[in-house]
Amino acid sequence: MAAKLFNLAQMVCSTVGTGPAILVAATSGYRTFVAAGVASGDLVSYSISDQNQHEYGVGVVTITGPTTSMTRLMTGSTTGAILALSGASIVTLTPRAEDLTTPTLTPGSWSIVTTPASVVTAVSKTLYVVTGQTAPVSIALPPTAVAGDAVAVYMADLVSTSTVTVNAGAGGAIGPYGQNHSFGVQYAFYVYRCISAHNWIVEVDPVLKPLRYKASSVQIGVIHGGSLLYMDSSAGVRTITVPADATDPLPVGFQTELMRFGANDVTLVGEAGVAIDAGAPLTFPALYSRGVLTKVNPNEWTWNLYGYVTPGEVSVSATPGRGDILYRGATEWLLLAPGTAGQVLRTNGPGADPSWQTYPATGAVTLAASPATSTVVTDAHCTISSHINLTSTTLHAANSYASLYVIPGNGSFTVYHPENAYPDRTYSYEIV
Repeated sequence: MAAKLFNLAQMVCSTVGTGPAILVAATSGYRTFVAAGVASGDLVSYSISDQNQHEYGVGVVTITGPTTSMTRLMTGSTTGAILALSGASIVTLTPRAEDLTTPTLTPGSWSIVTTPASVVTAVSKTLYVVTGQTAPVSIALPPTAVAGDAVAVYMADLVSTSTVTVNAGAGGAIGPYGQNHSFGVQYAFYVYRCISAHNWIVEVDPVLKPLRYKASSVQIGVIHGGSLLYMDSSAGVRTITVPADATDPLPVGFQTELMRFGANDVTLVGEAGVAIDAGAPLTFPALYSRGVLTKVNPNEWTWNLYGYVTPGEVSVSATPGRGDILYRGATEWLLLAPGTAGQVLRTNGPGADPSWQTYPATGAVTLAASPATSTVVTDAHCTISSHINLTSTTLHAANSYASLYVIPGNGSFTVYHPENAYPDRTYSYEIV
């Protein structure tokens, strides 16, 4: 895993001697490692200044409560050895030249070994291509390697029972992984670079997101780290189990992506003692549902289901603008852009989306003399949903009242009085 880079992180170190750096406070104008975004378990590049001596390299940060410390894997120093610190040194997170260059794996300078044996002692400047293996492969890094030596491993096949373990040897370490680094995912490509005797770092992470296919229930393990676990539930319900530390002590910071492929449900469960913090259900609600699982503390994980909306919230893919109207489409929330001036919003029934409708600004509807009471008259401009028989004798009595209901109606209307209307009566009509 390549070292992470952070900005404006510099702290005073109280370490005396060659041990891990104990970091006590930020220097003036800088931030603590935590404030800069460093998490426990991060591999970082550093430099140390102690009076007139200097050291640079990579280290693994550990954060326990208010205490921040960092292991020191020296790449170089002014003395040629790891510095014996005075107790008042300054540690800065800063890129090394090695962080900004990528090893060149040209055929002229590297050897290539395809389908290695199940147990291999690696040779420096050799690319091992794992293919066709159904049993675990163990690759021991060169015991006599010196700073600058490198070994590369590429996993070409997707074989569910095959894993690769790279071993740094007794007393050795590979970055934040410890003595061993294991993986078992297609297209994984790692370059292990020696920075001092028995101490290695991973300079190149996987070139592509490694894919791990599974057609049955599975327990998360080291082989799933940094990969996409493709869970095929076509043949039945599947379960993904998160192990307790007592079963498999995966490191804090371990992360894997999970995706459901198939018609049946996939459920995420933790072993006894495992807490999975999630704002989303521990299920995959639909085909191609996908999320990321991260270990944040011993026996504590977080689950983030991509695209999940907490009940009561509304999420739309477009950016709302002034005058937009939010409505529920067939499968998601959508926005209806503003119509033109004078348009009205029209419902198209429960099985269709709403739309804007344009109606003429002028027009007339004429009521014929003495229409039937139940007649409904329509034209291109409006609909009259109730007709009044104007010849009814009740309309000729004093204080008689009738209403014309017009939908939606913004034109003009002419009402013809019946021929036998009383000349001494005044008729008024309300349009509502």
